[in-house]
Amino acid sequence: MTADGIHARLTVGGGGAVFRLSEGGWSQEPTPTGANLEAVVRADPAVAVETGGTVIENR
Repeated sequence: MTADGIHARLTVGGGGAVFRLSEGGWSQEPTPTGANLEAVVRADPAVAVETGGTVIENR
């Protein structure tokens, strides 16, 4: 996917939360962390960064 595709509709938050926007609305996706996620980079794959600096990928 490109940044214009499915990854363009991701947001992150506290407790490892990742949400994806689809036609049906927002849905939470599972992550391997409970840490607060501070940012998401919409790329292929999309990546999110924890408060401590750890990076997780969305494949």
